[in-house]
Amino acid sequence: FCNHHPQYSKYFTHTLKSPLTIDASTSAKFRKMIEAFGYIFLNYHRKSKKEMDYVTGYIAMVHKDMNLTRSDFL
Repeated sequence: FCNHHPQYSKYFTHTLKSPLTIDASTSAKFRKMIEAFGYIFLNYHRKSKKEMDYVTGYIAMVHKDMNLTRSDFL
């Protein structure tokens, strides 16, 4: 995912210049997170634009708000 969409790697690391390497375990956990976020989007897709913007912002900032590091995904 991050190889095809490098602009999103900033949400998964605090050091923007360091390369982000995702191993199989991290990839599996990331896939589960994306699936869960997908269910949230399905719940919100018929809501107002303001509500959709809110949930999108929440998903984007979850990593930094929780002060997670890459090791938390392993």
